[in-house]
Amino acid sequence: AVTGGMLVGMANSSTERTGGERGSHSWKPALLELGRDLQLLRSAVHYQFLQADMDTPLAPNHFATVSRCRSHIATLLALFHGSPAELAFERLRRSLESAWRKFRGFWLGEDHVTIISCRMESEIDLIPDDWWSQNSPLNTSLWRRLHGAAGRLEKQLDEYQATLFEVGSLIAQASHLSDCSPLQNEILGEADPTARLQTALIRLRSHLGSPAELDVELPRTGSIADSFQLFQGKLQSIDRQLYHLLMVDDGPAEPQHFCWREERLAVRGRMPWKLISYLWQQEGRSATFEDLAHHVWEEPFENVGDDTVGSARRNANGFFRDHGIPLLVRTSHSVAMLVDH
Repeated sequence: AVTGGMLVGMANSSTERTGGERGSHSWKPALLELGRDLQLLRSAVHYQFLQADMDTPLAPNHFATVSRCRSHIATLLALFHGSPAELAFERLRRSLESAWRKFRGFWLGEDHVTIISCRMESEIDLIPDDWWSQNSPLNTSLWRRLHGAAGRLEKQLDEYQATLFEVGSLIAQASHLSDCSPLQNEILGEADPTARLQTALIRLRSHLGSPAELDVELPRTGSIADSFQLFQGKLQSIDRQLYHLLMVDDGPAEPQHFCWREERLAVRGRMPWKLISYLWQQEGRSATFEDLAHHVWEEPFENVGDDTVGSARRNANGFFRDHGIPLLVRTSHSVAMLVDH
């Protein structure tokens, strides 16, 4: 049986992942996680409903996943207030509540018991493939409406936002591929979402400043155990990298970026980035030219003067200005300082 659950590296609480600097919330991890958790909920509802026994209680992971979805939507409703996507988030919220309420009432009711009896009285290998889809809660009107609401929301988002939402959903789809078959029930999404996930990751990587951590080629899924373990390991690595990339603090980041207000921005020129990075880490965010010579330029002190530091300073300040970052590198009496501007 395949059941829904947290992906490796995901936090237990949505506020652990969406809590941003100064108590604000970040739309980036919230969108990624909403796509993921809606897909995990669909998978859990489908598999656990059809594989339940007569005395199987409604699993706790259903309640936890619904709770996370509610939290993500509430966060995003506040952050997208007044935008074209606000109404789409509200419709998604209402659709989720309707589908979840109906599902809870359906669990171990007369119709569910009939489905369980039919499955238990049949040889599992003789049950037609379409029986699972036909009897899935995902084929009912309210769950189809929820799926449609998620699709309409994606159309209201810009490309970056929609890509985050899509990647979360595709990672969850791919995580439910079985080690005995590289396919899944098509009612849950694409039979094998690997190719689409690879394409979406390329788009996301460009939005994040082309970090090397996401330069990952997913192996082809297959029924050979080693191949499947490699595939799942890649998914877990992507998940961990996304966690760090989306929740970065303000400041320099390898290989040559500066993160500001949850944007990962490429700095043009290695020396301007090294100057910013070194000053950022120093007490008081200042350093003498002698320190800069040793740690930034890695040159003898006499080779690093006003002109050398000045060139990197101007490029660094141009970067801050172009991106609306209220910082400035100043120099005075052979000391460089990174100050608020």
